[in-house]
Amino acid sequence: QRRVHGVDGLGKARYLHEIAEKEGINPLQVIAVGDGANDLPMLEAAGLGIAFHAKPKVRAAAEHHLSQLGLHGVLYLIGITDRDIHEVWSEEYPEPSIDRNVDSVLGHSGVFTH
Repeated sequence: QRRVHGVDGLGKARYLHEIAEKEGINPLQVIAVGDGANDLPMLEAAGLGIAFHAKPKVRAAAEHHLSQLGLHGVLYLIGITDRDIHEVWSEEYPEPSIDRNVDSVLGHSGVFTH
């Protein structure tokens, strides 16, 4: 996961392409999540652009938008279930005392590659 803050819209789109190149993937394999007008170029550059609790202009321009759920809604949108999340968390954080929140780990907006 990479997050982009304090960069203008074109810079975010450029950074998305740089991340994709560095990771050896096509930008169409990247999911971008944003909430403001400065995120529109990044959302358009990604294979899947998601407006997240976004302003009306961004929601209208984005292919998908989430306004009811947290960032875990992105996982549901791409077909990852609660069970899948729990299995990954169990492997990553085996101690039962660790209670992780998906949104706190993913952050609020940015570019996600994996």
